[in-house]
Amino acid sequence: MQSPLPLLVFDLDGVLVDSEPISDRLFNESLINDGFAIDAAFSARYFTGRSLRDCLVTLQEHFGRVPTNEVLNAYTARIEDALRVELKPVAFVPEALAQMPHRKVVASGSELRRIELSLEVTGLRSHFEQITSSYEVAKGKPEPDVFLKAAEKAEYEPANCIVIEDTIFGVLAGVAAGMQVLCYQPNPAHVYDVPEGVVVFQSMAQLPDLVSEAGFRISPVTGSW
Repeated sequence: MQSPLPLLVFDLDGVLVDSEPISDRLFNESLINDGFAIDAAFSARYFTGRSLRDCLVTLQEHFGRVPTNEVLNAYTARIEDALRVELKPVAFVPEALAQMPHRKVVASGSELRRIELSLEVTGLRSHFEQITSSYEVAKGKPEPDVFLKAAEKAEYEPANCIVIEDTIFGVLAGVAAGMQVLCYQPNPAHVYDVPEGVVVFQSMAQLPDLVSEAGFRISPVTGSW
């Protein structure tokens, strides 16, 4: 049932948990060891914020092949082991989540197993009533499918949802879904342009106030602005 408060739809990697440095490092190592000529710039441009499924499509387009199942299985095992040991919440996320009484869900490009593992390891799982993975829908970000699916499962109109994202693919997906988007850009050296109406912020300590401000602009009955 739809609450008077907007639904908060969180991305996972880079928003709730600081997993991107871990996954980028291990994925790039796996690809380089398998003979793919990639570097950090290629990874940042084509992989960050996208599902493994979509990354494989990109590799096929650029290199005419994808890693073998053996390579992918080894990467999956390595990333799960690393997450259990290294993964931490993004700074101020636990405090911000505790301050916001809204219903909260996760909509991520990661596989469900990895989402669950990441939330459990960091102690964040109890804040979220449901999880939606891009693997449940036809297309990943920047298409809006995963956000629309999350809203549907929570019985919310898209216009009464607030997306919290950190990558351009996720931002574009949220905008395409017709949702208000808050874009977390903590590193001033890696700032990117966002569509008009998207609110950019630098610290998760700001999130409760930004959510309150965004919520005032949404009608709790109709979901209209």
